[in-house]
Amino acid sequence: MNDVRLERLRDGAFRWELYHNLKEPGIYQELFVLESWAEHERQHSRVTVAYKEIEARTRSFILENKPPVVTHSVAERVEK
Repeated sequence: MNDVRLERLRDGAFRWELYHNLKEPGIYQELFVLESWAEHERQHSRVTVAYKEIEARTRSFILENKPPVVTHSVAERVEK
């Protein structure tokens, strides 16, 4: 996952974390934060061969051939 972290940070993420689910051993959650939704969309157009190799290596650890669950969240601006 360190290779994934380095790739995310190289590609514009300013925060990256990996969480281990304590209730379900073996379940991990990756969280990374980008400046904007537009930046996220640009990431999809900049996928490199090196990143595809990192992703394939990372996905090889998935048990039961279940694809990862991907969700997206956008920060809400709250006026004070």
